[in-house]
Order: sequence, then structure tokens, then C-alpha cells
Amino acid sequence: MKRRCYNPNADNYKFYGALGLEVCDRWRYSFINFLTDMGLKPSKDHTLDRVKGSKNYEPENCRWATQNIQAMNQKLPSSNTSGFRGVSPVKGGRWRASRGKDGINHYLGEYRNKLDAARAYNAAAIKFHGEYAQLNVLRDDTIAA
Repeated sequence: MKRRCYNPNADNYKFYGALGLEVCDRWRYSFINFLTDMGLKPSKDHTLDRVKGSKNYEPENCRWATQNIQAMNQKLPSSNTSGFRGVSPVKGGRWRASRGKDGINHYLGEYRNKLDAARAYNAAAIKFHGEYAQLNVLRDDTIAA
């Protein structure tokens, strides 16, 4: 976390520190504070994740998450035309929902509108991962920003 934000020689610095991302002072200068706020890593499969990728490393924006959950929390590619992860247009004005898990793309169906397709993706995310991602996932018909 600190290396990404403050060491220009770090592999991923260009995606963190070079973009102005920082570690809050509470964590930057005290591992005890970090441990107090975050607790121990729940398992070897969990890593530190920023809920909102554009915000800093700080208690209200960090959680322990698996790689699958972190993958759902990534910024949408510029080629995405639906505004929702896992939703793409098909012929006839319909929308396809699909969800990847363990390297396999699962077809979830075609829908009349992109909101219904996004709901199908959301249901699959819950089924596959047991929790919501924080980005581009519906919660009670509201899009999490």
C-alpha cells in the first residue's frame, strides 16, 4: 500500500502514487493503527481493497476482499456501452448479461432492457461470491457509485 503510493520505483506506482492516491496519516505512520482499524487478514485469499478506486487508503474506504470481489470492483473499460459490469447490447435492442467465475463465462440471459440485465448480473454475483461488489452493482434498484 505505501510502496504503491510513495515509491516511484514500485511496479504499480503509476496507477497509485502518480495519480495522487495516498495512505491516510493514521496508517502511513502506524502499522498498529492500521491493524486496529482493519483487523487481521481473514484468510490467505484476502487482500486489501479500496471500495472506491478513486479514493485513498483510509479506514472508511478499505476492506479485506478476495480477488473475485476485487475484480468486480474495477473501473469499467471505456468500451463498455451499458454502464454496468457484465451487461452488453445484442441485436434487436436487447441486452445480454454474463458473469465470469473461475475463468468460465456464464451466460445469464438476454433482457429487454439493461437494468434487467444488470439485476441478473447482480443476482449471479451474490450466488457466486456471497456479497456485493461496490461498483456498478444494483442495490434495491439504486446504482452504487
